[in-house]
Amino acid sequence: MTMRKHRTQSILNMLGGAAAAVAVVSAFAWFLSAQPAQPKSETPSPAKQSLTQSSPPRIVALSPGLTETLRRIGAGSTIVGRHGFDAWTDPTILVCGDQGGIDAEMLRRANPTHLYLQWGDKQLPPSIEATAANQQWTVRNFTLLSLEQIQDAAAAMYTDVRTKCDTQSARAALGVDAETFAESAVGQTWQATTVQRTGPTAEVFSQLGPVILLYSDREPVAAAGPGSYHHEILARLGCRNAITTGAAYQVLDRETLRRINAAVAIVLKPRKLGTTPNTAAAAPALNTSASDQPTLRRTLGLDEAATTRVVIIDDPLAFVPGLNLIDLIAQLEQRLPKQ
Repeated sequence: MTMRKHRTQSILNMLGGAAAAVAVVSAFAWFLSAQPAQPKSETPSPAKQSLTQSSPPRIVALSPGLTETLRRIGAGSTIVGRHGFDAWTDPTILVCGDQGGIDAEMLRRANPTHLYLQWGDKQLPPSIEATAANQQWTVRNFTLLSLEQIQDAAAAMYTDVRTKCDTQSARAALGVDAETFAESAVGQTWQATTVQRTGPTAEVFSQLGPVILLYSDREPVAAAGPGSYHHEILARLGCRNAITTGAAYQVLDRETLRRINAAVAIVLKPRKLGTTPNTAAAAPALNTSASDQPTLRRTLGLDEAATTRVVIIDDPLAFVPGLNLIDLIAQLEQRLPKQ
């Protein structure tokens, strides 16, 4: 399997492993090419080697969503191994595998206490299982398809880190001094951000009309359907999803898009890491009509009289299923039209 295919499969796994994988590959090609290539480090960072037996855990997290969540709970310094296409983690940290497999030698060098995966139904190679048992690693395989699953993963990792820290000062240093994830500051922020909206806020968004969330403004267009965390986010905000049936991630042709005739089209276009936010995307609300967006208009199959309003989100972590979704939800709530 080529590196591009590996990277594409990584994104698909982050998004839930859509059935229409071949078509979605094209939709995400622009996103993959925008991310910088990640070097395969040969030696652990000296800072990571300084952990002692009484220090926090040494974690290999083979999923960008998991590494981002670890950073959000305060445990970023415990990461000693990463996924090969994790463009968001320190590139000096060892690459210990990707969707094509686990690098046993790099895993040995990382010398983890915990191995976290977003591995789906695949079985670990017997040699890795044997090593994990022999070294007494804690191995967890997380599913990150829904907001609840993302929260459960955060809670499990929070507990792992807290349990491994044997002093209150060590726990405080990592921000895991609360008894549980739910009681922590980030846990409370997550709960407040993902709660089902009610009252005036929900009413405003429900009156917008059908809302569709797209993963690109280029063909073939992939959109969020039931069962995806992006679709779930819209529902939590009180929006009326334009797509109510079918798979979690759907590739739609122009005729289907024309028939949907969404009132609002949210387009996720993650910017390259290290670049400044797009001025239009950073605006409080981008109520631009699709008639002013010729490329998007053609993609959606709309005529020049179309009144579909467009919200562009260029958050570089928009496709990453972790606690970083706190930021995406806040951006959507801020930028969606209010009337």
